[in-house]
Amino acid sequence: MGGVPAIREVQFSIIQNRGCFGGCNFCAIQLHQGRRVTSRSADSIVAEAERMTHEPDFKGYIHDVGGPTANFRFPSCREQMLRGMCSGGKHCLAPTTCSHMIVDHSDYLKILRRVRELPGVKKCSSAAASGSTTPAPATVPVSWTETAPSSPSIP
Repeated sequence: MGGVPAIREVQFSIIQNRGCFGGCNFCAIQLHQGRRVTSRSADSIVAEAERMTHEPDFKGYIHDVGGPTANFRFPSCREQMLRGMCSGGKHCLAPTTCSHMIVDHSDYLKILRRVRELPGVKKCSSAAASGSTTPAPATVPVSWTETAPSSPSIP
C-alpha cells in the first residue's frame, strides 16, 4: 500500500521540453517555466524510454512524450534565435498566431519513431495531440501504434 495513486497517469511519460512561447491567457506555464522553449536531446529522450521498458510495471505504453507548447522543440522564430524573446507584450500564439512562427514538428516526429521502434514499446503518444489543454497543430498525429488500425501510423 501507500504511494501516490495519481503517479500511474504520468509514470510512463517523458518530458521532452520546458517553457512556452504561446502566452495564452488561460495558462501559467509561461510564468513558471519561461517563454523560451528548451529541449532535451533526442538521445536523452530515447534513452529514458529504453530504461522504462525494463521497469516491472511497464506494459508497452508510453502515455506522453511531450511538454508544453504543443511539443515544439525549438525557438518560435528566427527573430527569437537572433534577438531573444519579443518585448512589449507580444506573444507567438495568442491572441493570433504570429506570421513569423516556424511550425515544424519533423524533429519531434523522428524522436517518436525512434521511441516506438524500441523493443517492448507497443505505443507512444502525445498528450498535446490527444486532448490536453495545450493546443496542438493538426500536423501532430494523435498516437502511434502498430495494433490499432484507427490510429494514424508512422511508417
